Amino acid sequence: LQAYMACVAFVDDQVGTVLDALDVSPHANNTVVILTSDHGFHVGGKESIYKQTLWDSGTRIPFIVAGLEGMLKGATCHQPISLIDVYPTFVDICGLPENPNAAEGRSGYELEGHSIKPLMLDPEGDWSGPDVAIMALPGKDHSQHREHIGTLYPHFSVRAEDWRYSLTSDGQEELYHYPSDPNEFTNLADNPE
Repeated sequence: LQAYMACVAFVDDQVGTVLDALDVSPHANNTVVILTSDHGFHVGGKESIYKQTLWDSGTRIPFIVAGLEGMLKGATCHQPISLIDVYPTFVDICGLPENPNAAEGRSGYELEGHSIKPLMLDPEGDWSGPDVAIMALPGKDHSQHREHIGTLYPHFSVRAEDWRYSLTSDGQEELYHYPSDPNEFTNLADNPE
């Protein structure tokens, strides 16, 4: 854990170095910074120190934005979003073609995801995306194989602002209500109410 925390502190310091360099550059006033990362390891919570869990601490990632004109400073948005929404956000902010795959010689597939820009400008405002973020993990049997061909035994989780529901490949269910149980200690899946 000491080495892991040292690594996190080092990365944080490097982010500061990049932001300090941006502040003194000619691009300081025309750059939007989007900082995101992997969710990292558990550090002992729920008796886990590794990854690949469906709990909030194992699926939630940092997503920090600065520099967008009209954005509230220091605001927090509680709407669950997915990483599939990052590229459409770049398209929206930079004024890029809405369907980059429509160009000749490209696949023609429409871009998936939703721009997060409206939430950046108003964290409580309108959002065209889904009310939940969905994730899947390969199951235990699958993650122990040397070759990963397909997802043999996946686990799924759906995260809304106030709730998380998870279903494992062997049929176990977990349901948590964050306003009353922010640390996911009380599994409500068997509660008929």
